[in-house]
Amino acid sequence: MSQIQTSQITLKNLLLGSSFVLGASIGTLALSPQAQAIERVRFTSNAIEVTISEEEVERFAESGELPDSLQTFFDQTPHVPDDIRSLLTSELRLPRAVEDFLESPTGEFALIQIDQTINSASTSGDLDALRTAFSIAGEDRSVSFLELVKAYPEDEVSVDLTGLEDVYTRTVTFVERIQPAIETAIGFLQDIVCDCETVEATEADTPEESGSSASRLSSGCQDAGTEAAATEPVSESSHEATSMAETAEGDRPSPEPAAVTPVDTSN
Repeated sequence: MSQIQTSQITLKNLLLGSSFVLGASIGTLALSPQAQAIERVRFTSNAIEVTISEEEVERFAESGELPDSLQTFFDQTPHVPDDIRSLLTSELRLPRAVEDFLESPTGEFALIQIDQTINSASTSGDLDALRTAFSIAGEDRSVSFLELVKAYPEDEVSVDLTGLEDVYTRTVTFVERIQPAIETAIGFLQDIVCDCETVEATEADTPEESGSSASRLSSGCQDAGTEAAATEPVSESSHEATSMAETAEGDRPSPEPAAVTPVDTSN
């Protein structure tokens, strides 16, 4: 076999191998679970609803352009298009990275609130789909309802305009105002508790030292009392002995005077 034929066979094998690898890669990608791109958005207001494409929703939110079907919908409902546009594009600022936020009680509160107005027929009450949309839309630590709608992992999502404003207000108020105030208050209270514990520990030492001093003082007083008690009987005995001696001295008969012999002076 010539060198040219060998080179041709080798090149052919390489091409076949590359084709196989490329085909396998494409197959793997095709089988991999991918988030579905949203296709349709259904706006609802009580019993009135309209379904439009995701592109139409985006154009309406960003430029105010109204397709005929959406214009008819607004004509039949009390909602003002500009107000809805503002609610769709207003951003909720996340206090921390989106994944950390979603794992926190505050994030859970936000998911529960928003699920009341943005959901699908198959996911209402199931927060996993909304959590996925949050993870995608909130990478920059801010998210809007429009971004959540576009990132929703279903082919159709429903937006209830009746409660949209209330949900937005409650969520923003809690996440951006109440929760930071609570965290500040907790930090302040923790500082107070720590200070109180330090003071209590210090005060706990002081009575102990005072107690020791009091014990030493009491012991000293007891010692002094014992010494005084030991001294007093001796003193009383001395007084009693002195008194008895004086009494005995007083009762002793006085010595009789010595007899005087008269001297004879006649001689």
